[in-house]
This record gives sequence, C-alpha cells and structure tokens, in this order.
Amino acid sequence: MIGNSPWYKAYEGVNTALNQVYWVEIISELPGGLLITNPPLSGQKKTVKIVKQVVEKELIYPLVKGRDVKKWYIAGDYGWIIVPHDPKTGNPIQENKMKINFPKTYSYLNNFRKELENRSIHKLWGKGNPFYSVYDIGNYTFYPYKVVWKRIAGAITGKAVSFASAVLEPAETEFLGSRPVILNDSLILIPFENGEEAYYATGVLNSSIALLAIASYTYELRQETHITQYIRIPKFDPKNPLHQKLSRFSRKAHEIAKKVYEEDREDLKENLSKTEEEIDKIVAQLYGITDEELEEIRKCLTILKEGEISEEEESEEEITLPSEEGVKVSVEPLLVNENESKELNIKVSNNLSLPLDDGRIRIILGDKVLTDQKIGNIEKSEDKTLGFVLPKLKAGQYNLEIILTFKVNKEERSIKEERTLFVKSVSKKSEKAGIKGLDELLGD
Repeated sequence: MIGNSPWYKAYEGVNTALNQVYWVEIISELPGGLLITNPPLSGQKKTVKIVKQVVEKELIYPLVKGRDVKKWYIAGDYGWIIVPHDPKTGNPIQENKMKINFPKTYSYLNNFRKELENRSIHKLWGKGNPFYSVYDIGNYTFYPYKVVWKRIAGAITGKAVSFASAVLEPAETEFLGSRPVILNDSLILIPFENGEEAYYATGVLNSSIALLAIASYTYELRQETHITQYIRIPKFDPKNPLHQKLSRFSRKAHEIAKKVYEEDREDLKENLSKTEEEIDKIVAQLYGITDEELEEIRKCLTILKEGEISEEEESEEEITLPSEEGVKVSVEPLLVNENESKELNIKVSNNLSLPLDDGRIRIILGDKVLTDQKIGNIEKSEDKTLGFVLPKLKAGQYNLEIILTFKVNKEERSIKEERTLFVKSVSKKSEKAGIKGLDELLGD
C-alpha cells in the first residue's frame, strides 16, 4: 500500500484570498440574473463594503467548506461562490470577454478592484491575470465528482491521527440546476469524471489499512495533497469485481452516514460499523493482506487511537497562513518514537518574487534551543533544506516554536510559527503491531 498513485493526483481547493467578495448569498432570482449580496463572514480578517447587485448565473457555483466534511458524509447546506474562470481550462476569463459576456458580474467585481489587486497572492502569482482571478484552481476544480478531505485532517491528538474522506457529487440547486460543487482552500480533492471510481477511491482511503498508513507516513500536516504520494491506490478497473464491490460498499457507507447525520439515526451506527468492517476486508483482499495481518493492523490502529479527543469545531478561517505569505517552513517528521534520537529536516521555500537574503532559523522547545542555523540566501522559487538532531524525549505532545528571520530588498522580516511534535509511546505490543512492523504488514 505504501507508494505513489500517479493516476490520482490531489489538489487544494480554491483560494480567493478575500472570501467576502467571492462567497455570496443569493437573495432572489430576477429576469436578468441573480440578486446577490456579500455578507460579513465569521473570522474574516479583511472586510469590504457590502453591496447588493444582479449578476449572471453562469459564474456562480455551490460552495462547500471544511467544517462540512466528515467520514462518508458532506453536509448539503452549501454556500455560493463566484468563480470567474473558464471551467474547461481553469484559466481566468480575460477582462475583454468578461465585459462582453458577463458585464453584470464584471461590474460587481469591479466594486472591489483595489482590494483584489492588493491581495498578496495576486501580487505573487497574478502577473498578467485579471484583478479578479482566484488561485489554486484548474479544470479539475469543475469535475463533477470529487473525493474530499480536510487540509488539516483532524490533527494528531496524543497518539492518533484522524483522517476522513467523502465523495462530493454534483449539486441539484434551486437557482442553477445541476452544478459541480466548489471547495474552499481548507479542503483537498481528487477529481473524478465517474462516480463509481470516486466511491472506490474513498473506500480505500477510509479503510483501517489506509488510515494506519496515513497516520504513520504523513508528518507535515499543514499540506495534505501529498497523501496520494504515500498511499498507492490501485487504478480503478470497472471490469474488476473486487473494485466494483468496494465501490458499492463505499456508496452504502455514504448512504448510511447521511441518515445518521441528517436524521439522527443512532440505531444505524452499528450498521455503519459492520459496513466499514466489510470495506476493510475488501481492501485487505485488494492488497493481498491476510486476515491475521488485518487484525494486527486494527490492533495497531487501536493503540494509536488511545487518548484521542473529540474534534473541535473549525472556524471559517481554518488555515492560518504564515505571517509572510510566499515563504513557507516545514519540519518533518513530526511523529517520532519515545527515547529515540531522531534527525528532523527543516525546509524553507521561497515563493516570493524576490530573493531571500541572510536567512536564519531557530527552533525552540520550551526554554531549550534545539537548533540555531544560518540558511544564507535563497533565490526565488527555490528551497533550502537543513537538518538537526532531536534529543530523546518521553512520550507526549510538545510545541516547537519556529523563528525564521531574513531580508528582502534589505528590509528585515520574520516569521514565527508553531508546530506540534508527537512522541509516541513504544511498548512491546506496539513494537509487534505498530509502526516498526508497518512495512511488513502493508507491503513494501
């Protein structure tokens, strides 16, 4: 199961960098289009004026947010988003065409021209793009079916990683008819043209086997597009009876979960658990895992789940970007064994349009400086990787403070972030069925 899935590439949801302009409320349908407004949003750091205006229907889509996604289920109470891009290519519609084909939407967006032009992401990546362009978007954004999970996939808590995915189908809407649903940037998606294949892929990802692999092999939690680089999902074959069976059981799990969440059917939870057990057995067959090995995987997953706490309600702004957009810092791995001296890697990525000079990074644990290193200069669109040795620690959860200082055009800047380091207890039981033996259980 450990490996790459080149046929199932994952992408981030749409990043507007100014949600209050694009996330709209439909007031009513009029002969000339839809009357919309842009109400204030909870947690929105930047606000714009509120307007009411008629826009064309064609560029409005249903919107789903991170808090709406659970295992096997996505809440259907969608919002609305304006996406001024061509669904066939994902490219922004050029201004001359917007003015002719969508003059009302262009007029609405023009109300916020200054604010949209001043977005950091637009300044970094928007050279030559219209002022209203959005980012992290492609033709995949408009695919009818999507396998969806959260960017922060239920953060590691104590000894567990919680991961949940679900299939997102086209929405039947009152104002727009059938439309593909757009994801915001707190979500990750794998696009599909075919629903049967989407349910198959979700069945694999939600299995105990995949969950253990994800918990053990994905360390940098701020980005979750890399899961399909670690988890090898066999390419769906509609003629393969096992693939078809997995797709059917996955769809069944979605149907049961929908009733559990929307109709408060507590009596169906046992039925859902039995369906998940069947899915585990099918996925085990898919990878040639024996019943005994599957049982060991479940035992290991139980060990990892000890001490898990309930998921907190997310705010609208689920991802807090670094203080300097365009400069990213990652530290991995963030899951280690107790009493193990482990080398950790620090990667600094310069996505600014200018070089980063005189860089220096410090990582602090409590009152102890774990590393204090010069990273020198990093050219634009380049990365630099450093390493340091983590001291032996007892099992538990630790906060790492990361301080990056650098200069851009001789102007001093700094980024301060935190990462959570998880140190896993290694008992004799977990040595037998845990991380140490994972490769043997899941295959090379």
